[in-house]
Amino acid sequence: MGTPANLTSETVLQALRTILDPSAQKDIVSLDLIKDLAIQNGRVSFTIEFTTQPALLKAEIHSRARKLVSQLPDVSDVQVKMGSAAQASARSQPGPPPPREA
Repeated sequence: MGTPANLTSETVLQALRTILDPSAQKDIVSLDLIKDLAIQNGRVSFTIEFTTQPALLKAEIHSRARKLVSQLPDVSDVQVKMGSAAQASARSQPGPPPPREA
């Protein structure tokens, strides 16, 4: 069984565009905070990749995003992960080589 026809990535992103980051005065989609969006059989998962938002604001945005997406038609489950742009950047940067044994 596939994803219901009216539950698309664009539907989810459109809903998430209503959540604003008050410090940037832009929505979380325009700020490119939504990563790894996946939809399968009514289950929606994505990561909110935060930058410099304070901890309380991160928790509020996470909660609002999860609640908002869970209210969309045909959504049976929502998994929202919190990430950090700094962590993502560090993962994409090559690290120092492992220490050499003598």
